[in-house]
Amino acid sequence: MKDRSVQYPARYQFTPVTGTTDTYDLAPVPGTVAEAGDDINTGNLLPDETAQLTGAYAEEPTNPQVKHALQAVATKVGGIKISVETDLGDNYALCNGASYKTADYPALAAVDPNDAVWSYTSSVSMSNLTYGNGYYVYRGTNGYLYYATNVEGPYTQGILWYTGGDAYYVFSLCFVNGYFAGFRYNPSTGYVYLKYSTSPVTGGSVTTMSAFTGFSTEVGHQIFYDGTYYWTYGFGNSSCRLVHTTNIASWSSYVTMAATDVREFAISDTHIAVLVGHSTLGLRLYYNTLAGALTSMTYYVLDATQYTIAPYGGVTYLTDISTWVVPYTDAAYNLRIRYTTDFVNWNVSTVKTAYGGLVDVWGQFNRFGDYYYFTVGDTAAPYQLHVYYAEDVTGTWTDLLLYDNDNSHNYYRYPLLGLNYPQIIVDVNGTDFLYMPTSGNTVGYYYTSSIVGDIKHLPTIDIESVYAYIRLE
Repeated sequence: MKDRSVQYPARYQFTPVTGTTDTYDLAPVPGTVAEAGDDINTGNLLPDETAQLTGAYAEEPTNPQVKHALQAVATKVGGIKISVETDLGDNYALCNGASYKTADYPALAAVDPNDAVWSYTSSVSMSNLTYGNGYYVYRGTNGYLYYATNVEGPYTQGILWYTGGDAYYVFSLCFVNGYFAGFRYNPSTGYVYLKYSTSPVTGGSVTTMSAFTGFSTEVGHQIFYDGTYYWTYGFGNSSCRLVHTTNIASWSSYVTMAATDVREFAISDTHIAVLVGHSTLGLRLYYNTLAGALTSMTYYVLDATQYTIAPYGGVTYLTDISTWVVPYTDAAYNLRIRYTTDFVNWNVSTVKTAYGGLVDVWGQFNRFGDYYYFTVGDTAAPYQLHVYYAEDVTGTWTDLLLYDNDNSHNYYRYPLLGLNYPQIIVDVNGTDFLYMPTSGNTVGYYYTSSIVGDIKHLPTIDIESVYAYIRLE
């Protein structure tokens, strides 16, 4: 409402009423009127239906302009509504800071000024999150499995997965052919064990990996199944053993390759390949067809002078383009991609020139949605975690800096085989999530359903005795 502004606001004239001796008419004598102002009446005050739009009043304040403004705000996407109600239906969400996917509420995302991001959760200490048989499952640091039906939890403690604490080296957790499965190694006995279970809630069996007895101090981060054989690898005593079996409870058959460093193996419908380094033989990619139990492997020399796997990101098979891919860094710390369809003829794609950090931690190379991607972490300053993605393996790559520790502490995000391994998991509704576990001095996980980031957050509004809601669509 507008205030009245006059020259003499307190000046009035008294005029006797005709036929009376004690009655007068009172009339204002305002002088110059700069602003007439609004009359004070019910038409210019706030009616009940307007106040009810806010939910904060039971009685009826007025003003049609206020009413129309509140109606517009309450019904506009992204508008805020205050109410005593605990639920306003599907078109509204409580302003509690919760995350939402832009694809779920595109109208809200379009007016939300915040950039889409990956979501990060630090409330759990987890390793090796995987999905299978309707559950998201991770291995807790206390030796138990934890499970949930939603990637964001809450997670419930399930079966005891391993005992022995630091006396055991625990390698990964994966889901293969209906089983949750993972390895652990006891250095005092030299035995490698495989534990497997169809459920994270109850049950579970343990078998000794006889093919690795007295041999391995490192075991592959996961197991592959080709429809007949299970496959994994072990590394120790200057050699790599690619082990296979038709029965997950009994492992004894293997083929041996000379190695002083091993990282990653991959499988297609027709072939299997493993990346192996050797101090005198160089960096080799061993491969063979999946034609039953293997007794030998063919190799291709990727680099005759390089024998440590540290600058290399492992081998991956991209099903959609029938291509084997190996990300790596050269001597000048240029990030590149090597790729082939036949193990003999290789092409190179440059991802980034003169990468500044020490590239020693690699994550899975794969396709996710519209993009190919891989991750790089620093084990020295500046302790960053990058996600590189492109629509084509041979195309232009985008560098998404997911985490930057500003050189202050060793908080690097560690996407490494056998520890916390980035992987794509699919929830019960068929929605893809990219999961990025973290370790170092902090633990948790990043997740997204789009490489470029498609997670936004609702505003946080806390008002005593009432609730704030935002219009979604």
